[in-house]
Amino acid sequence: MHCFVINLPRSTERLKKIIKNLNEVNLNFTIVCAISPEDLSKLKYNYNSEKNLRYYHKPLTSGEICCILSHSKAINDFLQSDHEYAVILEDDAETTKLKVSQLSKIERSLNFFDLIKLSDGASKKKVISPVERVEDLEIGFPNKVPNSNMAYLINREGAKKVLKAYEEIYLPADVTLQRWWKYDLRIGFCSSPLFFQNGMDSEINISSNRKKVKRSRSKKIINRIGFELKNKYYSLIKR
Repeated sequence: MHCFVINLPRSTERLKKIIKNLNEVNLNFTIVCAISPEDLSKLKYNYNSEKNLRYYHKPLTSGEICCILSHSKAINDFLQSDHEYAVILEDDAETTKLKVSQLSKIERSLNFFDLIKLSDGASKKKVISPVERVEDLEIGFPNKVPNSNMAYLINREGAKKVLKAYEEIYLPADVTLQRWWKYDLRIGFCSSPLFFQNGMDSEINISSNRKKVKRSRSKKIINRIGFELKNKYYSLIKR
C-alpha cells in the first residue's frame, strides 16, 4: 500500500507529524509538494466564475483552488508511478495499525469502485448499499459522499475520472466529487473511517480565510435542495 501525501513545504510541523505516524504504522509514502496561493499566478488553470456563481453560494478562495490543483498533482504523480492503486492523503490525516490492517484487506473493493473515501466529512455518513464486509467494516455506497478529501483509496481508472472532473474549477474539490454522477464515478465508503484528523487546523482555512468569504445563504439553500434531489435520483438509477 503506497500513500501520496500532500504537503506545503512551509508546513514542516504537519509534515513531521504525518511522517511519524506513517512510519509507525508501516505505510510507504511519497511527499507531494502542494500548490500554494503564491503559485497561482504562475500556473494555468480553468476557473469558471460563471458556473461558480450559478452552482455555488460563494466564490472559491485561492486556498480552495490550490486544494484542487494539489490533489490533481498527487493523482498525476500516482498515475506516473507503477502502483495499481494508492492512498491520497492530506497532511492532517492520521491512522492506527488496526486501521491499516483493515485497509490492506479492502483493496479488492477497487474492482467494484473507482475510489473509496477513508474519512468522514463534517457529519457521519452511512453505508446504504454494502458491497463487501471486512471484519466489522462495511464497504459500500454512502447515502452521500463525504465532504472531505483528507484520505481516499483510488485506482488508475478512478484517477483519470477525477482528473477529468477537476479540469474545470468552480466547486471545491470535495463538493465536485459529491456530484459523482456527472463524471461516472463509482465512489465507495467505509462504515468506520480509517483515517481521522490529527488535531491540526485545515490548511485551506489557514491560508485563505475561507470562513470570511462573502456567501449567499439563499443560494446555498437552493443549491443544497437541488443537490439532495439529484443525489437521491441518481442513487436510485445508477447504483
